[in-house]
Amino acid sequence: MKSSDKAHRNHEPTQLNRRDFLKTGVGTGAVVASASLPLATPTAQAAAQGPARRLIWVTHSIAEWNLTNDVGFLDFAEQAGWSYQKLGVPGAAYSVESNINQVKLAIQARPDVIVGTLSNPALEGVLTEAEEAGILVLINNTSIEEIRAAHNWSFVGPDGYDQGLLSGRHMGNHLLQRGRMSGVLSYGNAEPGHVILEARKQGTIDGLKEINAKHGTNFTVREFADQSHDLAQSIPLYSSVRNSLGDDLAGFAVGGFSSMVAAFRALEQAGFAPDEIPVGGFDTGPDINEGIDKGFIIYAVEQELYNQAYLTAAIAWARLERLNLPPLVNTGKAVVTKDNLQLFSDRSDILLRRAKELGLRR
Repeated sequence: MKSSDKAHRNHEPTQLNRRDFLKTGVGTGAVVASASLPLATPTAQAAAQGPARRLIWVTHSIAEWNLTNDVGFLDFAEQAGWSYQKLGVPGAAYSVESNINQVKLAIQARPDVIVGTLSNPALEGVLTEAEEAGILVLINNTSIEEIRAAHNWSFVGPDGYDQGLLSGRHMGNHLLQRGRMSGVLSYGNAEPGHVILEARKQGTIDGLKEINAKHGTNFTVREFADQSHDLAQSIPLYSSVRNSLGDDLAGFAVGGFSSMVAAFRALEQAGFAPDEIPVGGFDTGPDINEGIDKGFIIYAVEQELYNQAYLTAAIAWARLERLNLPPLVNTGKAVVTKDNLQLFSDRSDILLRRAKELGLRR
């Protein structure tokens, strides 16, 4: 780094250059979004907490689930006097090359922090480039453990496999309670090959295997690419899977936010009764909460998207201003059902009101 760059940034202790300073800690890397968002306005109180800094989130998938992350990042930025920007790849048009290019764009912008989703091994190189350029790298939402550990990067997000175990066990026990002993669980996947969706799938399979071994049942999982980033395209696919499996279909145990919504809407539009073909999977939000309330979605394993943003930004602040080593934070343990739905519905209402205040929603 040029000495003029160091003087301009002036973040690190004088005995360390910026690159060495950041390398002594833990960071996170990511896949990004090419949509700019409103920047938070610094406050007088925030100015006392350190210099105004810039954080860029690079996400592998620009999609509806981003809203909760955006609010979390912007909340922290407003409180700390930072600015926030998002870069990334539209979920339905994902490619590794596009993802890498978005990280490169983020590096060129010279932010203080890049937060990314480490969804493909090919991202290791470009995230390392960011770190070598003196940028604090943090990972949220999606990680590959071998790569994360090799770089001692921080991660705030779920363990996909453990989430899958919860899903498989919950679905298996629900089917048992209904008297079902066998059948196919259809695993709709919006992005086949995506590391966390694949981990969730394997966890779901193993969770059902536990049920099979304990109760003598015979539940299996069958994956299909559900194209759920586009509901108009996805709903007919769910109907086709339902028709092809017929009575062998025990339910939909799907991979993520958009898949949950597509499965629920497909059954509702086809006139099925709630829980006639149960749906389970991951994430929460207004549409998923509606599906739970109506009885079509039996459970949702939450991953705390707001915390994945707000806590990651707070960890970056603590690293830069207080020299704290960034931790690993598992955000994927809660299971949402009709019994505890009110909390999550209230939370969604609060988030949507805040999104409107920030100009993210009308």
